[in-house]
Amino acid sequence: MFQIDPAACVLAVIALIFAWRVERRNTRVVLKIMECEGSSQRSVDENNCQIFHLFRVLIRNNGIILHNPTVALKFNRDDGRGTLSLKLRQLTEIPNGANEFAKGMIAEFALKSYHLDKVGVDWLLSLKDVDTQKARLVVCSQEYVAAKIRLGGWSDRALRYWNRLAFRFNMKFWRKRGADESGQPMLYTPKILPIFMTTGCPLSNFINELRRDRNPTAQGSENTRKTKDRRI
Repeated sequence: MFQIDPAACVLAVIALIFAWRVERRNTRVVLKIMECEGSSQRSVDENNCQIFHLFRVLIRNNGIILHNPTVALKFNRDDGRGTLSLKLRQLTEIPNGANEFAKGMIAEFALKSYHLDKVGVDWLLSLKDVDTQKARLVVCSQEYVAAKIRLGGWSDRALRYWNRLAFRFNMKFWRKRGADESGQPMLYTPKILPIFMTTGCPLSNFINELRRDRNPTAQGSENTRKTKDRRI
């Protein structure tokens, strides 16, 4: 009588999945965002030591080689008529001048506020909702589209919701532990529950900072109104 060994079947399935993953990475474009940041910064080496706003992504290549890679932020217009696109600057230098984004390499791309002209800022300010306007990163190799990476979306919203709950839970375990050399109390902040990277919030934060710079009076009035509403 023919018998099937369950353990052998499980091992065979695992081997097939592993082989499929290896084949996929060796023959297809596989990119992963390792870091995504939207912040305001000040540096002695940039923008005459003035504060600037930054949207930065760190992308790892897990697939085939990309040549002369470029990354652009693309999103639908808020009126539904067409799309808008802005190219990110590559911050990392490719070794030996060979502009190849090979498997295992990590490249850094960014939008910086002091690099943007008025048209670029106007376009970014028209991105009012990262999710509904389907913001994405378009990665090109030799001017041909190689991959599209969605920013935001339903999975990103789920992670944002989890992060809020995890942060509140982790705060319950924060404790003061001694003081530093200046006498300031030191806070112990363990991460009992993990916090996951999201892409929608950093982009929204970057655009909100640009909007505050464009119209600081209106932004201040809006913050005051929200404060009064909360008090009521």
